[in-house]
Amino acid sequence: MSFPKKSQFVLHYPKKMDLLRSEHVLFNEIKSLVNNIETFKNPKIGLEQYSLPSDLIAFILILTRKDLINNNIVDLGCGTGRFTLPISKFFSERVIGVDSDFSVLNQLRSAMNKLHLHVDLLNTSIEFVEPSNWKNLFQTTIMNPPFGTQRRGIDQVFLRKSLAYSEVVISLHKTSTKSRNLWKRIASSYNKRSTILATIEFSVLRTFKFHLHDQHNVKVDLIRFSNKDSS
Repeated sequence: MSFPKKSQFVLHYPKKMDLLRSEHVLFNEIKSLVNNIETFKNPKIGLEQYSLPSDLIAFILILTRKDLINNNIVDLGCGTGRFTLPISKFFSERVIGVDSDFSVLNQLRSAMNKLHLHVDLLNTSIEFVEPSNWKNLFQTTIMNPPFGTQRRGIDQVFLRKSLAYSEVVISLHKTSTKSRNLWKRIASSYNKRSTILATIEFSVLRTFKFHLHDQHNVKVDLIRFSNKDSS
């Protein structure tokens, strides 16, 4: 069964992807759930808060499902829970959402209660995440970290923290040859390898005053970081 043609994103790599019938059903169920989870009410510039399209979230979760099913999951920088809650409903009951913004965690908590789901929530800044305390507790981290346009290098902080405690890290990063080489070097320093699962382009709606257009396109790599001695 072909991937939905009317998508809110463009898949640059791989050029084509087909879904099994069961995956297509799950894709639509995830998309429907995400559509019922609020985006940021008052997005903060410094935290680079923006929301991904619901069908892109569904695509990412379908593509990475083997790293999610029945594992202990961290959604690092979870925002309002548009990854956290579908993971809890469809893949694993052992999920923790981490974010520095207390207000968005309240949004997540409200959505969680309405959907009759449960995830653990931790309100802390990424700088205070101590990997040595989390070692062997979580198999997979999934995250859409800030790109570092407001706080230079914050995307590296997210990545280094997650690589230090998690067996597998699923993360989105802006596409560029320079960035890809950087992620490889960082991964190697943690005895991990990086694999680009997909390169995706999507539109971000005008959110802040400095945005010059009603929307602008962003091209990102969906990257899987894993132990070098694992598949």
